[in-house]
Amino acid sequence: MCPGPYAHDTSCEDGPHLRGRAATGSAERDAVAALGFFFIVLPCLAIVGFTCFAACRAQQHRAFKVLAYVCLSGGLVCGLIPIAVLVHASTL
Repeated sequence: MCPGPYAHDTSCEDGPHLRGRAATGSAERDAVAALGFFFIVLPCLAIVGFTCFAACRAQQHRAFKVLAYVCLSGGLVCGLIPIAVLVHASTL
């Protein structure tokens, strides 16, 4: 408990006695951040890529049709990476 008149004084929570737990928590936060990137951000980017594909493909100019397939390939990569991570994790 922190010294002082109040039982919940937050001024001493970052003391040197908590550095061991803080370092462990940092590694756990990094793992959760990586999982969030693979399973939340990449599927969202895949949706953006597929939407970009549909929008560019609807245009008449040839440059947009080429850009549509760039968006499609990016969307497929972003959509398939989480599946590849799951397959790799299941083989461990």
